[in-house]
Amino acid sequence: MKHLINEALWWAESTLNTAHIDTAMLLAFVFNQDRAWLYAHSEISLSERQWKKFQKLIERRQRREPVAYLTGHQEFYGLDFLVNKNVLIPRPETELIIDYLKDKLLVNTRPLIVDVGTGSGVLAITAAKVWPGARVVAIDNSAAALKVARANARRHGVGKQIKFFKGDLLHPLYKGHPLRVPLKGCPLYLLANLPYLSVSTWRQTQPEVRLYEPRHALLGGRDGLKFYRELIKQLASTRAPLVTQGAPLLTVLLEIDPHQSKPLSKIIKKALPSASIEIKKDLAGLERLLIMRL
Repeated sequence: MKHLINEALWWAESTLNTAHIDTAMLLAFVFNQDRAWLYAHSEISLSERQWKKFQKLIERRQRREPVAYLTGHQEFYGLDFLVNKNVLIPRPETELIIDYLKDKLLVNTRPLIVDVGTGSGVLAITAAKVWPGARVVAIDNSAAALKVARANARRHGVGKQIKFFKGDLLHPLYKGHPLRVPLKGCPLYLLANLPYLSVSTWRQTQPEVRLYEPRHALLGGRDGLKFYRELIKQLASTRAPLVTQGAPLLTVLLEIDPHQSKPLSKIIKKALPSASIEIKKDLAGLERLLIMRL
């Protein structure tokens, strides 16, 4: 029995009782096309192989597996990124970090950008694309995540622009300071979207998050601030290369849970009394980005 595209979409939407965009993305993936092509060819029939593949994808989606993991792709800042179960699915809220940088930096600026906890590499790679003259460093403690990030960097043509290091937070930079670039007079930005969910918050997340995304990339200890405490501690250290090697100003951009702005600000002020702090809200009006200047 032949199934037309519009019939397949109707069946999938009835089966999932979910948003049309999910089923359309999955069917477009089956055809290796975009959704615009799908809508323009709604009377085309699926082959038997395509129909079986689509059925399997819908079955997996019924079990709440995220669409991004089913297709292996997720858009971030208008760019297409590879993702798998070793990395978090990029969120629209994280684009706020790039928006902030674009407000502060001209395209021809040559900043040094350090992305801590790079995951799939979306922040480091997007920064490298927006600022071709930037020197970019990406750090993660997961070899599997770094494999995805390197693949994405090659995919977007910035593999040579980004240095990747495996390690915990800033630790790779303490070993002989491998940046090998002069920091004096260089705009310096540290980006961090670290695990910041408390256990109680994680337990309340949607099944797509709780059942499929890597816990180690989500959970930040009892209050969600475990890794940010350690990062601030490292920045406050007299050995911190980003602070001690002549950079005139270090701007640190931290994505946070909206409830964490006050407790994290207290942690920063205690460890780094001279730091200035600014909070930015996301499109939903929630406090999402903490900006610290040293």
